[in-house]
Amino acid sequence: EMAYIMDSVTSEADLSHILTMQRIMTSAGALLGPLVARALNEYPFPFLCRGLVCVNLANLLVGVALLNDVPRKDALLESSESSAGFGATAPPSPSKSQDSVLTSFLPPLRSMLTSHATGSLLLVSWVYALSFGIAGGPAVVFFKDYWAFGKNEVCYYFVVANLSSLICASAVPRMIRSFGAPATCKAGCLGAAGSVLILIVWAGHPLVPYLCGALEVGLFGSMFGLSFMHLVRRSCPEAVLGT
Repeated sequence: EMAYIMDSVTSEADLSHILTMQRIMTSAGALLGPLVARALNEYPFPFLCRGLVCVNLANLLVGVALLNDVPRKDALLESSESSAGFGATAPPSPSKSQDSVLTSFLPPLRSMLTSHATGSLLLVSWVYALSFGIAGGPAVVFFKDYWAFGKNEVCYYFVVANLSSLICASAVPRMIRSFGAPATCKAGCLGAAGSVLILIVWAGHPLVPYLCGALEVGLFGSMFGLSFMHLVRRSCPEAVLGT
């Protein structure tokens, strides 16, 4: 989805607007998830799994219906040259098509990994996702041990986190315009790490998990996510944005 957005958007202002709308829509959808789960609390687990399968199938149908592949610029150039009178060419064989796809994918990938700018962005993204996954996995167990979290408290936690993300998504673009994408991205990383420390310093306070969720997922998560995509847009060549 993000690769599709990066290939489709041409200006910085449009990118900021689209990323903000995407963050708002995903947060609004995620906000409904805990509420629906709370309403379906009495239903057995297989019923919830079937409902999740139906939701994923609906997402697949929407994606198939609305998302069309963005034509690559080099393909557009070749087609314009052919139409300008350079002669028609026979359609390539399937084996040649597969070879051309592989050879067209490897050079951009190699250039991204060897470039200082794109390689650094990929490393930062991987480390952030890894640390977020490691911290987020045992979080519910930590909440259960120190705050006696049950199903209701977990639902309220995700409601607060997604509501904070919904609110902060509209404010982060102003921060990026005021302080710049690099400073906003750094502040988002440091803030997400600091919000986890709140759980340790104020362990046992009843509102600390909700405050941590609102800060880590809502405010600092939005700061990192939106500013990081601006850095990707500025640092990566257009030919590799979708890669």
